[in-house]
Amino acid sequence: MKRFWTLVLLLSVSLASAQTLRRSDDANQKKTDSTKYAKQIKAIVDSYDKDALADLFVVNDAKERAEKQDALAYALVKNIPVKRYNPDGTFDELQKLAADGTPIYYTLHNVNAAISTRANFLNTGGGLGLTVDGNGLTAHVWDGGPTRPTHQEFDGAGGNNRVSINDGVTTLNGNSFHAQHVTGTIVASGVNASAKGMAWQGDALTHDWNSDLTEATSEAGSGMLLSNHSYGYNATAIPDSWFGQYGTDARDWDNLMYNAPYYLQIKSAGNDGNNNTANGSPLDGQSAYDKLNGDACAKNNLVIANGQDASINPVTGALISVNRNSGSSEGPTDDYRIKPDIMGNGTSLTSTYDGSDTAYGTISGTSMSAPNVTGTLLLLQEHYNDINSSFMKAATLKGLALHTADDEAPAGPDAQTGWGLLNAKVAAETITAAGTSAVISELNLSNGGTYQVTIQSDGVNPLMASISWTDPAHTPISGTNNNTPALVNDLDLRLDNGTTFTPWRLTGVTTNGNGDNNVDPFERIDISSASGQYTLTVTHKGSLSSGSQDFSLIVTGGTIAASSPEISYGTTTTTSTEGTDCNFTDVTVPLNIAMAPSQNADVTFAVNGGTATNGVDYEILTPTVTFLQGQTASQNLTVRFYNDGVVESPETAIIDFTVNPNGGDATANPAADSLTITMNDDDTVPSSTTVTNIYSEDFEDWTGWLNLDRDGDTNTWLSLSFTSGGYTGFTGQFPASETDLTVLGGSGKANADNYLVSPQISIPAGTTNTEFTFSVAGYNTIEHYRLIWTTDISSYAAIDAGITLEERDATANTGDIRTINRNDLAGQSGYFVIRHYNSFSNNGLLLFDALEIEVTVETPVQTAVNVGTSNQTDVPGAGTMYAGDSSSGDIMIAINNTGGDDYGCVTTHVSRAGTSAQSHDGSTSPDLVMDKTFNISPANTVSSGATSVTFYFTETEVAGWEAAAPGARANLVAARDDGSSVETSALSIGSFGSHVTLTGTFTGLNGTYYFGPLGAFVACTGVTKTWNGSNWSPAGAPGITDNVIINGNYTTGT
Repeated sequence: MKRFWTLVLLLSVSLASAQTLRRSDDANQKKTDSTKYAKQIKAIVDSYDKDALADLFVVNDAKERAEKQDALAYALVKNIPVKRYNPDGTFDELQKLAADGTPIYYTLHNVNAAISTRANFLNTGGGLGLTVDGNGLTAHVWDGGPTRPTHQEFDGAGGNNRVSINDGVTTLNGNSFHAQHVTGTIVASGVNASAKGMAWQGDALTHDWNSDLTEATSEAGSGMLLSNHSYGYNATAIPDSWFGQYGTDARDWDNLMYNAPYYLQIKSAGNDGNNNTANGSPLDGQSAYDKLNGDACAKNNLVIANGQDASINPVTGALISVNRNSGSSEGPTDDYRIKPDIMGNGTSLTSTYDGSDTAYGTISGTSMSAPNVTGTLLLLQEHYNDINSSFMKAATLKGLALHTADDEAPAGPDAQTGWGLLNAKVAAETITAAGTSAVISELNLSNGGTYQVTIQSDGVNPLMASISWTDPAHTPISGTNNNTPALVNDLDLRLDNGTTFTPWRLTGVTTNGNGDNNVDPFERIDISSASGQYTLTVTHKGSLSSGSQDFSLIVTGGTIAASSPEISYGTTTTTSTEGTDCNFTDVTVPLNIAMAPSQNADVTFAVNGGTATNGVDYEILTPTVTFLQGQTASQNLTVRFYNDGVVESPETAIIDFTVNPNGGDATANPAADSLTITMNDDDTVPSSTTVTNIYSEDFEDWTGWLNLDRDGDTNTWLSLSFTSGGYTGFTGQFPASETDLTVLGGSGKANADNYLVSPQISIPAGTTNTEFTFSVAGYNTIEHYRLIWTTDISSYAAIDAGITLEERDATANTGDIRTINRNDLAGQSGYFVIRHYNSFSNNGLLLFDALEIEVTVETPVQTAVNVGTSNQTDVPGAGTMYAGDSSSGDIMIAINNTGGDDYGCVTTHVSRAGTSAQSHDGSTSPDLVMDKTFNISPANTVSSGATSVTFYFTETEVAGWEAAAPGARANLVAARDDGSSVETSALSIGSFGSHVTLTGTFTGLNGTYYFGPLGAFVACTGVTKTWNGSNWSPAGAPGITDNVIINGNYTTGT
């Protein structure tokens, strides 16, 4: 059984430059906002109640000053530090006293970001064709220390000196690396490509964390849109009642955002996910939850969980997979609000550091996921302004982010990742589509009022409707786990089509469902297979504070129905994938009508462009459809795309429609009467090798590994985690082996000789390289280890006799991500072993994590006769297609149809196999042909075409013919025998990995293909002579060009 420990390690980072001295920068002048958006910012400021904000500034300033003064006086009397320095040089700073007198300190929230949130799709050159880079927009950053504004990453395409210190605090301190990293994650220009920020042309104004609320009040009054706060309270030093509580911090920040409704605070959730003991009274007894505190429990802000690097489809932007970092703090709040709200990427992010103008570092935590989201949301504000010439309210921006997030398990919102991983691509697409196929509306609900509208679902995508609002601040709610809702104005969203659909909500700490949500200022309804029309209704309970409530409505998968019988495509763009075989793919797109027509309405479809060829690549199967009088049933356009094997770029078909109302009132919606179908190609050029991950271990659960204690001291491998800080390459749980027992609270030292043995791993035959990637570190000191690959684990001696992959000392106090390559493991089933030993003189622990094993396997060539698994693919025109065995995929041929003829469905197989040589039509050595032959059978025979065909052979097949014929491959030609004639072609010799390719040109495709010297295919030009057992007829012995028929005994000696 494994032992689980929580290990508090020093924050360690990867530095691109090292230094021992730190200097202070000169004071920087406060930078004013760019004039690019001066008109929009002025409109925001003019919309605010300036007197209310001025009063709020006075209140917040007085409150923070008093709290700080009381705390400083307490520190003086009690002789406790104002700044509590950590071993890594960072510090926590005293802010105030809790009601019970507990000193409250701020602490940092540390443990391929743009790709994970899809921000790169918005950037110049991204997949959406936009130029959204943050130019002219400003992000505000509050953090543990001042920044270094002179860093090279703060110059670049968006202008030089894009970062300024805004509060006059300029002397760099132990927390400045953190502030620098956060700021760079938002706006770094990408001098170092791996450190490029989300809004890489944007500006930033930075502040230290003292007086953050007061300073934010001032900046919000000047039109601030977004601020980032990657810090919070030390969870081990606050009262239990503060966890999940709607306290004064939450109240104060909510009050600010309510009075400045264009301002959104971005808040890191914290890094206490692996600390299940800090909260002694968790909600419902769930110790793995209820870890949020302070302003992370506010209603109107956006609280960010920490996700690891997501796997994203680089073409479509679709999420393939993502995992939450286990160190990310979990919710919910005490009233079961969905907190954190959303997840960003905050694991092992590289960004700017403060040591020099060229310093970089790699760190992890919600501290990093928060700026990942902040920079991405800045881009969404820019894109919205580009289209609407104004910025979104904070409730709209927050609602859009939550509405379009990628759900992470389980289905629906949860208290670990909120609504899922931020998806800027879908959010930007929703902004673009608003008004045509989506809805983004900023509305107001008056006291006692109802908002109601008819929504036409598109019949293609899930119908999703959401409302979001900035709620008035509630009075602080005291007590431990007090479930009193903090929501003041309780709005309600419903969709109805005869069945009433209700929004998501949490039904417990770990459960969710649908029903009346009376705690969240964001409600979302999802209908997965929506069709037809729905009535959307927004109402409220009780009385609305201030007599009304602004709210934002977002709808995707549908739009507000027209007030006349307007006909629209359900979607104006759709994508499918073309197959390789001789079949077809049907694409069906619904057409909807907003209300019943007074007469039958006939819809006629017509091709209006695109790169695909009508009649060859596709055809319309439903040239017309009819909407019947008095009915609203949807109709469907069906387009049939014919599969082919040609490797090609995506093709498009543009299909418009017109409406004949037959004297009635039906019309075409001019914004939705043109459809673009994109057909992606699934055919690819085969690679000579394939790289496959055959084993992955993150050590969150290492069941199946053997934990062996060779020295018998009972100290074996442990499962540990970082509670703060971290090493490069280490996330969540990881195995560790002790040399110094005092690190984990023991005494003395261990004579470490511990083995950790993986489950059995099989290396495929044909593997040309096996790559092992892993993270390793020595905590406190260097630690010695050996990595072994062995096929025998029956004894320690057998293990030690295995192959040494690596033996070295792990670097002290930093994580190394290492890679080892071996080319001698093909076909073996064995074990990966970590041995920690020879470290008695050291004083630390060996840490190991993130094992990945990838193999490079040569793509196989088809060698056996495979009539039963032949390849069928359509060759309708010019292009190159590749044919492999339909079962194994082993490559056979490539056809380059240079003549562009339509061969129809082409069937290919190996028709004869072997690695030697044989006679062809009576040919003798050396004019023998190869054993292996191919058969190609096209549906359409072309006699005067032009094709280049490449045939794939193993080296054994070619070398075997050379030895048996005997002959030289340079003398090989190909012969195509179609049953009536033989066409020969010279061959060019190529390679495909270690395999051999032979390429020839032909006027047709049909026939059996043979390979040998030209002499094997030379026709006999003389006469035919027959031997009857005693005489030749006609008389005379046959010559070398004569055909011979033997009809009797014949002795060559006579």
